Amino acid sequence: MKVLFCLIVCIAVYYFMKKKLQEKYNIEFVRRIKWIIRTPVLQVILLGASMLASCTIFIEYLGINIDSSDFLGAYYSNSYLMDSLNEIDYAKRLIRSSQYFDSLGVIAFIASILALPGLVLFIIMIVKQIRGIFGISDGHKVKKAYSTTLVAYTIVTFCSMIYYLNLAMCVSDSGDNSGTFTGYIGFFARLILFAILLIIFCFVRKKYDTAVDLFFGTREQETASNAIIASPNASCSNENSKTKQLLDLKALLDKGLLTQEEFDEEKRKILNA
Repeated sequence: MKVLFCLIVCIAVYYFMKKKLQEKYNIEFVRRIKWIIRTPVLQVILLGASMLASCTIFIEYLGINIDSSDFLGAYYSNSYLMDSLNEIDYAKRLIRSSQYFDSLGVIAFIASILALPGLVLFIIMIVKQIRGIFGISDGHKVKKAYSTTLVAYTIVTFCSMIYYLNLAMCVSDSGDNSGTFTGYIGFFARLILFAILLIIFCFVRKKYDTAVDLFFGTREQETASNAIIASPNASCSNENSKTKQLLDLKALLDKGLLTQEEFDEEKRKILNA
């Protein structure tokens, strides 16, 4: 239910950003820069969920050190549930007997220290990317924020991979085949998912950079055009100046930032200046 709620929120944010851009630019231009609004949403859905799961490592480790019956047995009388709890407690005792259990605690502690700051950094970088869409940042900072999200994800997830590898070693060493805790199969499944997500976002990076360059390049041209429109009689004493202004206006027309009527009106002002 929580996952569905987060997914709905992300989709709502995506359409909100898209609507805001369409209020200022035409639909065709927004379609060309679609990856500048898609990417932060995909990062939250795919990478954010993985990083949040990594933050629960320390809690999972604490769970291994606590018997379920200590705090649940007194409240439940269902025999099936009690049998399940006893099976979990048995698996915990086996893992605690492993020669790798002490190192599991050290790795869990280190991973927990890195996980929470990494998640906070990830959220800040997502906000920076979204701020760029609304013109509160610049292209260089937005691209840097994208890179930082991948770095934060890689560090946190790499630490969690080490933890799950050590947990799989504990499971194998203790002889626990109940599947209660992550074994080697679970570890390699997580590792493959980690690699796939990195590959996906390395591929998306090129599309994202192209969209950022187009978006911020257009904003710069728009700013220059506004300056021209605000004072059409300034610096128009020769044909070279007029030509440059006309070319700038034509570029804005081609990008959909000016209608044909607005273009014709501003062209008339420049030629008559």
